[in-house]
Amino acid sequence: MCILSWGHDEYMYRVTRDYLPEPPLYIIRDREIFKWVRKFNPCDLYSKSDSRPDLKELKTYYEELVAEFFPPEINW
Repeated sequence: MCILSWGHDEYMYRVTRDYLPEPPLYIIRDREIFKWVRKFNPCDLYSKSDSRPDLKELKTYYEELVAEFFPPEINW
């Protein structure tokens, strides 16, 4: 039996590679395209803001963003 193990970056790359264009995939997997990294920085999990985010507003924003790039069902 052969078992493969990936970190979260590689896993997300493999899940999203059929849906996202190449530049954002580098953000997930590589360090070469810093222009795209800067675009994603405001979405950083570790927010730089002192105030708590409005979760309802964020949910709407991310649902629309996901709908733009992904089909209704993703092959996990």
